[in-house]
This record gives sequence, structure tokens and C-alpha cells, in this order.
Amino acid sequence: MSNNIVSTFFNVAFINFVKTAKQIKADIRHQLLRSLEFLKNNKIYVLFEKTETRYSILLKNILGWEVGDFAVLNHTSGLLMNIYVDDEYMNGRLRKQGLSRLMIAAMIFQMEATNPFRGDQLFCIDVDSSYENGTSFWEHIGMNLCRFDEVKRSGIRKLSLTGSGNEKVITYRDLSLWSLGVPNGNNQIVTRQF
Repeated sequence: MSNNIVSTFFNVAFINFVKTAKQIKADIRHQLLRSLEFLKNNKIYVLFEKTETRYSILLKNILGWEVGDFAVLNHTSGLLMNIYVDDEYMNGRLRKQGLSRLMIAAMIFQMEATNPFRGDQLFCIDVDSSYENGTSFWEHIGMNLCRFDEVKRSGIRKLSLTGSGNEKVITYRDLSLWSLGVPNGNNQIVTRQF
């Protein structure tokens, strides 16, 4: 199957999930539907891409230009995340549209279908550079300082614990709770079946 067909299928499947899934909290469903409507009106699509070390939810316009990305990378110190929305595209109109929540929800949707995680699986960020007006995006979604980071940086001992060397962490359960309103993990909730 070509990537375009898979990507189109993912976009349609995710939209249907948001519209119909009982596993999404009502107020979050409303936010996600509003974000999807914004994307539809501006001809931007939600796509999924996978490599050996990276899962990505991409926002691409009709010309194929990437205007947003949420990625989970399999790194030696654990699963690292990064996210961005192009602040310059459409004269900054992508801001405040709930696209970060939408991309993370799309990732949870994909993970539950293909590679469900334990609820306590840690997702990390190396450095929090998301501060704007004294507020951190990552703290807003529920990330906490990594308890293994300070030990590794102190040089006391070498650790190979998940998350060591990373600044902040969040569990899969809490990431799902923020993005969908339900604590996925341990196959508690099956978000879709093909």
C-alpha cells in the first residue's frame, strides 16, 4: 500500500474515532472536533508516519508542506517526544487551535491500535524549551521533573534507567488522560479495531 493511501486512511479513521468513540471525554471531544473542523476548513490533514525509530503525527497542507509534527523517538534513554506547530504558517493562525492536543490524541489512537503501552510507560523530553510567558507547554500537559536526571548529571554514578539524562517525564496513562480524557494503558481501552 502506498504511503498516500495509508495516510488518507489514517486521517479518515482518526476523524471517525473522534466523532464516535465512547472513550473520549465530552469536553475534550468538543475541543478535538473544533480542531478537526479548523484543519478541514484550511485543507490540512492529520497523517501518521513510521520509521524504525520514530512514530510521527504530521499536519500537512494540501501541497504536502508540513505545518505540525508530534513525534515519539525510541532512544537509548527511553521514548523521547517532541512537538511543533509552524507559527509562521497562515500568519500565525495555527496557534491556539488545540493542534498539540489533537496530534497527541492521534498518536494515542495509533499506539492503542498497533503498539499499546503499559500505563506506566515513561515518555521523556530532553530539555523543556517550551516556556512562553512563564508557562511551559510540557508542564501544562502534566510532565514532571525526571527523578533520574539529577542523579545522572551529578556524576555520582552511571545509571541506565529509563528517562535518565532527560529533564521531564510523563506516563503513557497521563499523556492519554490529557489528550483524550481517559487513562489508556495496559490494554484497558481499545480505541479501534480493523
